[in-house]
Amino acid sequence: MSVLSICTRISNELGAGNPQAARLILCTVLILAVEEFVLAATTIFICRRVLGYAFSEDKNVVIYVQEMTPFLCLSIIVDSLQAILSGVARGGGWQRIGAESPVAQKNKERKIKP
Repeated sequence: MSVLSICTRISNELGAGNPQAARLILCTVLILAVEEFVLAATTIFICRRVLGYAFSEDKNVVIYVQEMTPFLCLSIIVDSLQAILSGVARGGGWQRIGAESPVAQKNKERKIKP
């Protein structure tokens, strides 16, 4: 599900006076997101020893990809949850929080780079 569809569905349910339905949508979306990122992160983590060969035959590259794979898995998990919760915040009427989250992420990335 996209962030836009999540915030639209939640805002429609809240506008119609159905907070229980909005909560059900939130729980459903979170369950689907957890299933998706667990499947993706687990698959990538299990294949970490052979994933490097997709990029190069050089042993150093393969080892480097193997070492970086846990960070990639963590990034997948955090990104999935952030996108879902950002859409929920927008749909729940907290547009400012939903809009500031990606901006704060970008500002943090700019500060890290030299």
